[in-house]
Amino acid sequence: MEIPIYHSKVLIVEDEDVRETIETLTDGEMTSADAKAATLNMDSEDIHYMVVFEPKVDNGIIVHECVHLATMILNSKGYQFDPINDEPYAYLVQYLFDTIAKELARIALNATNTDKEESKRYQTYDG
Repeated sequence: MEIPIYHSKVLIVEDEDVRETIETLTDGEMTSADAKAATLNMDSEDIHYMVVFEPKVDNGIIVHECVHLATMILNSKGYQFDPINDEPYAYLVQYLFDTIAKELARIALNATNTDKEESKRYQTYDG
Protein backbone atom coordinates (compact mmCIF):
# COMPACT_ATOMS: atom_id res chain seq x y z
CA MET A 1 0.00 0.00 0.00
CA GLU A 2 1.38 3.37 -0.98
CA ILE A 3 0.95 6.40 1.29
CA PRO A 4 1.58 9.21 -1.23
CA ILE A 5 1.76 12.28 0.98
CA TYR A 6 4.34 10.62 3.25
CA HIS A 7 6.15 8.71 0.46
CA SER A 8 5.87 5.46 2.40
CA LYS A 9 5.14 1.89 1.38
CA VAL A 10 3.40 -0.59 3.66
CA LEU A 11 3.20 -4.34 3.20
CA ILE A 12 0.01 -5.84 4.63
CA VAL A 13 0.23 -9.55 5.47
CA GLU A 14 -2.41 -11.90 6.78
CA ASP A 15 -1.30 -15.21 8.26
CA GLU A 16 -2.48 -17.70 10.87
CA ASP A 17 0.81 -17.43 12.78
CA VAL A 18 1.83 -13.79 13.21
CA ARG A 19 4.98 -14.64 15.16
CA GLU A 20 6.28 -17.15 12.62
CA THR A 21 5.53 -14.81 9.72
CA ILE A 22 7.42 -11.92 11.31
CA GLU A 23 10.37 -14.10 12.18
CA THR A 24 10.45 -15.59 8.67
CA LEU A 25 10.11 -12.33 6.77
CA THR A 26 12.47 -10.30 8.95
CA ASP A 27 15.04 -12.81 10.21
CA GLY A 28 14.24 -11.39 13.63
CA GLU A 29 12.66 -12.65 16.81
CA MET A 30 9.26 -11.55 18.00
CA THR A 31 8.90 -11.25 21.75
CA SER A 32 5.12 -11.62 22.07
CA ALA A 33 4.14 -15.25 21.59
CA ASP A 34 0.40 -14.72 21.25
CA ALA A 35 0.13 -11.52 19.21
CA LYS A 36 -2.86 -11.22 16.89
CA ALA A 37 -1.07 -8.51 14.91
CA ALA A 38 2.23 -6.67 14.72
CA THR A 39 3.68 -3.61 12.99
CA LEU A 40 7.33 -3.34 12.00
CA ASN A 41 9.66 -0.75 10.54
CA MET A 42 11.28 -2.58 7.60
CA ASP A 43 13.69 0.22 6.70
CA SER A 44 14.22 -0.84 3.08
CA GLU A 45 13.84 0.96 -0.24
CA ASP A 46 11.00 -1.29 -1.41
CA ILE A 47 8.98 -1.67 1.78
CA HIS A 48 9.16 0.83 4.62
CA TYR A 49 6.71 -0.85 7.04
CA MET A 50 4.97 -4.20 7.44
CA VAL A 51 1.75 -4.97 9.29
CA VAL A 52 0.87 -8.62 9.96
CA PHE A 53 -2.62 -9.70 11.08
CA GLU A 54 -4.23 -13.00 11.99
CA PRO A 55 -7.26 -13.76 9.83
CA LYS A 56 -10.55 -12.24 10.97
CA VAL A 57 -9.12 -9.75 13.46
CA ASP A 58 -11.59 -7.27 14.88
CA ASN A 59 -11.57 -3.56 14.11
CA GLY A 60 -10.05 -2.70 17.48
CA ILE A 61 -6.88 -4.61 16.60
CA ILE A 62 -6.73 -2.98 13.17
CA VAL A 63 -7.03 0.50 14.72
CA HIS A 64 -4.41 -0.42 17.34
CA GLU A 65 -1.90 -1.34 14.62
CA CYS A 66 -2.85 1.76 12.59
CA VAL A 67 -1.90 3.94 15.57
CA HIS A 68 1.51 2.22 15.75
CA LEU A 69 1.95 2.56 12.00
CA ALA A 70 0.92 6.23 11.93
CA THR A 71 3.34 6.98 14.76
CA MET A 72 6.20 5.26 12.91
CA ILE A 73 5.44 7.07 9.65
CA LEU A 74 5.11 10.51 11.23
CA ASN A 75 8.21 10.05 13.39
CA SER A 76 10.22 9.09 10.30
CA LYS A 77 9.15 12.38 8.70
CA GLY A 78 10.13 14.47 11.74
CA TYR A 79 6.59 15.13 12.93
CA GLN A 80 6.40 15.86 16.65
CA PHE A 81 3.01 14.86 18.05
CA ASP A 82 1.07 17.92 19.17
CA PRO A 83 -2.13 17.27 21.16
CA ILE A 84 -3.37 20.78 20.27
CA ASN A 85 -2.96 20.13 16.52
CA ASP A 86 -3.44 16.39 16.12
CA GLU A 87 -5.26 16.52 12.75
CA PRO A 88 -2.33 15.14 10.69
CA TYR A 89 -2.18 12.16 13.05
CA ALA A 90 -5.96 11.64 13.07
CA TYR A 91 -6.23 11.84 9.27
CA LEU A 92 -3.38 9.38 8.80
CA VAL A 93 -4.86 6.86 11.27
CA GLN A 94 -8.22 7.16 9.48
CA TYR A 95 -6.63 6.67 6.05
CA LEU A 96 -4.63 3.67 7.27
CA PHE A 97 -7.66 2.06 8.90
CA ASP A 98 -9.91 2.57 5.87
CA THR A 99 -7.30 1.16 3.50
CA ILE A 100 -6.19 -1.77 5.66
CA ALA A 101 -9.74 -2.79 6.62
CA LYS A 102 -10.76 -2.87 2.94
CA GLU A 103 -7.70 -4.90 2.03
CA LEU A 104 -8.22 -7.42 4.83
CA ALA A 105 -11.84 -7.81 3.66
CA ARG A 106 -10.57 -8.44 0.11
CA ILE A 107 -8.08 -11.03 1.39
CA ALA A 108 -10.85 -12.76 3.37
CA LEU A 109 -13.09 -12.86 0.29
CA ASN A 110 -10.26 -14.35 -1.78
CA ALA A 111 -9.66 -16.97 0.92
CA THR A 112 -13.28 -18.10 0.82
CA ASN A 113 -13.16 -18.32 -2.99
CA THR A 114 -9.88 -20.23 -3.14
CA ASP A 115 -9.38 -23.91 -2.50
CA LYS A 116 -7.31 -24.23 0.68
CA GLU A 117 -4.74 -26.52 -0.95
CA GLU A 118 -4.13 -23.99 -3.70
CA SER A 119 -3.82 -20.98 -1.40
CA LYS A 120 -0.50 -19.55 -0.31
CA ARG A 121 0.64 -19.82 3.30
CA TYR A 122 0.11 -16.10 3.72
CA GLN A 123 -1.44 -13.40 1.60
CA THR A 124 0.03 -9.99 1.03
CA TYR A 125 -1.04 -6.65 -0.33
CA ASP A 126 1.38 -3.99 -1.44
CA GLY A 127 -0.71 -2.08 -3.98
